[in-house]
Amino acid sequence: MRVAQIVGGCGLALALAGCSSSSNSENFGKGTPVNIVGTTFSPNTLTITAGKETQFDIANPGSIEHNFTVEEAKVATDLATGSKNSVKVKIDKPGTYELFCRYHKNGGMIGTITVTKAK
Repeated sequence: MRVAQIVGGCGLALALAGCSSSSNSENFGKGTPVNIVGTTFSPNTLTITAGKETQFDIANPGSIEHNFTVEEAKVATDLATGSKNSVKVKIDKPGTYELFCRYHKNGGMIGTITVTKAK
C-alpha cells in the first residue's frame, strides 16, 4: 500500500495563517469520516474551528488511487485503492480552503474546508 505522509508545517504564504497537519492510520475511526465515492468526497464540504486540531478519517474503498490535498495548509496524502488514513489538520486563520484530489481535480474532485472563528 502506498500512502504518502502529510507534509507538516506552513509555507511562507501561510506564515500568518498558521497550520499543522499529520497523518496516521492507527487513529482511524476517531475523527470526522470522509469517504471517497467514485471521484467525489463525501461530504465535500468540511468545517473546522480555527486553531483547533481536527482529525479527518479518509476511506478509499474504490478501485482507483486518490489523494486528499489542501494546498494552502500544505496537506497532501495519497490513498491507494482500498486504503484508509487519518489526517489531523489545524489552521489558525478563518476562511475557505479548497480540498481536492490531485489525480482527479480536472474531473471535478473538489471540495472545501471552511475554517470558522474560535468561540
